[in-house]
Amino acid sequence: AALKNPPDPAPPEDPQVKIDEEEVAGHEWVEQRRARRRAERQPRQSDMMTDEQWIEQRRAQRRRPQPPGGKAPAAGQDSAGEGRKRSATEDAVHRLLDAKTINTGKAWLEAINCVRANMPATVDSQLRAISLLCSVSLEVVGEITTSQGSNPIPETQQALFGCLTSNLRSVDPSVLLECMDMMLHARITEKVFVELILSQLFVHHRTKPELFTAGFTLRAVGALGRLEEELDIPPHQGPSGQRFLPLLSETLVRQLGQASAEDFSLFSSTYLLEHLTRPQQHEVIHRMAQLKVGLDGEKLTLKVAGAVEATVRRHSELKESMSRFAADYLARVRQKADPRASSRSRLTIGR
Repeated sequence: AALKNPPDPAPPEDPQVKIDEEEVAGHEWVEQRRARRRAERQPRQSDMMTDEQWIEQRRAQRRRPQPPGGKAPAAGQDSAGEGRKRSATEDAVHRLLDAKTINTGKAWLEAINCVRANMPATVDSQLRAISLLCSVSLEVVGEITTSQGSNPIPETQQALFGCLTSNLRSVDPSVLLECMDMMLHARITEKVFVELILSQLFVHHRTKPELFTAGFTLRAVGALGRLEEELDIPPHQGPSGQRFLPLLSETLVRQLGQASAEDFSLFSSTYLLEHLTRPQQHEVIHRMAQLKVGLDGEKLTLKVAGAVEATVRRHSELKESMSRFAADYLARVRQKADPRASSRSRLTIGR
């Protein structure tokens, strides 16, 4: 019977169906790869954490729970048994935080020696270490200096900043501005550090000009002006500064239309006087007058506007070239900053 009635042959495989299945599988694989890459590119949250949160995160990452039915992994190994060495550089930052809590000369000295033996490797840990060293009180500094014969804090901060500059190519432009603020805070006067920072800002300006918004540009201008005013570091003397500062000034004037009064809270009158042309100075002051910077009761913006007014008043050529609108604004700023100033001491109107 089988010979008389053979089974029906299997239908031929449709090659198009096979191709469609392969395409679907390929698309799923591509989507998985893209999702994995997006997860790897997520920004770090460590810059927005407090010191205590940052330390707790590192401690939580190093906790190794005991596996069921077995021994706890040895020190320096993770739960999977892989030999992962505990980071001594993280311990150095922990010691600094503990020293800040204890706040004795002995604790700080031990923490400083730990930092000098194990320099932090990442930019955020280096910045945190410098910031913690800036928080040492004068009393403790005197105690350390008496016991050691010299103060090791500036030298340690200098070494930390030297390690930090070797990683500048991999950081965001906002971190570069934070480095300049930290130089000012720690009173680091090495001009080569400013030159390295400006060279990286120049690269970012060429490759990603959209990052230089009004707020970012005013913050950069303010940081450079304060470095020149307080630490005597003229940013235009090196080759990177000579290339970057004209671009930064042009970007500042171009972005003034998007600037807010709050953005001017970090502006520098030193940069206004030393690195802007006369037309650019007029544009900046006119925009400040339009926004009424300093007249809204905010102490920080009033301080900046008062410094600009004092700078203009000390330089007769700039004062006489002001428009009526800008002159009236600066007179109101002076009256606001110093109520005792006579309302008759208005700027001479040149045009």
